[in-house]
Amino acid sequence: MSLSQPACLLCGGPAGSIVFPYGTVWDGRRFDYVRCQSCGSSFIDPLPDGDDLARMYSHSEYHSEYYQEASEEGALTQLHAVLPLLKPGGRLLDFGCGSGSFLIAARKAGFRAEGVELEEQARRRAAAASGCPVRSMEELREGGGDYDVIHLGDVLEHLPEPDRAMRDLERLLAPDGVFFVEGPIEDNASAVFHAARLFGLIKRLARRKLHADLPPFHLIRTTARAQRRYFERRLGYVLLAFRVHESGWPYWNDGDRFLRPGSASRLARMLIGALAVGLARIAAPLHLPIGNRFFAVARPSRPS
Repeated sequence: MSLSQPACLLCGGPAGSIVFPYGTVWDGRRFDYVRCQSCGSSFIDPLPDGDDLARMYSHSEYHSEYYQEASEEGALTQLHAVLPLLKPGGRLLDFGCGSGSFLIAARKAGFRAEGVELEEQARRRAAAASGCPVRSMEELREGGGDYDVIHLGDVLEHLPEPDRAMRDLERLLAPDGVFFVEGPIEDNASAVFHAARLFGLIKRLARRKLHADLPPFHLIRTTARAQRRYFERRLGYVLLAFRVHESGWPYWNDGDRFLRPGSASRLARMLIGALAVGLARIAAPLHLPIGNRFFAVARPSRPS
């Protein structure tokens, strides 16, 4: 672990051992995940600096590579599940709106939706695809807030200072406004998680390459328990909803049912992903937090 590595990004706890097998080598440097000894999450070591983040999230390196064309069908959002908890027709901000997929879904659900993105070309594409205004952070700060809903979809795991970002966004909420947060819980119990650990162990025993060669986009990997504790204990929010579900990613997604496996390895991964989705659906009525994604509706505690 590097001497400059901060404490856990979610709880501030101390770092423990390196977590196998999720490291990556990028820009000539090795980045590993280390386990938090308090909450059990794992976080990247070393933490990318400002210059690293600027290069990682440039349009050519990130948006054009990892975002497909915006479409409601392609969105991972669970917006439909939380609609009863959100103000009908309210003003909604999608923080880190990407290609604009969530903006499309929110607008069709009746919200007055707006987006914010760091990169200029991404803003133009998201605005054109969604028909919603998409602003820069500077424009957002100048324009003020009073949003009924602020959505963060697959954003928290990318932030080097999640506490600071959430506190800044709190100032943009209306008095009764809420956060609607969605994202991965990659260290949570799921068939995909355990299969990935097994495949990693096999590679290690076979002395095959263990580190990926991608930028360290996800600065934190966490569990349902640690993510919930972050909202309630670290931020002091009241959770109106917190649920776990399973996408099967990266082994399976809804489109895979229409595809031929192509190889025995691909078939095995598709079956594991489908099994993960099935097990999570069985576990849900039993209130067992099995799955690789969460969604939450959280309200900041306001001074009386």
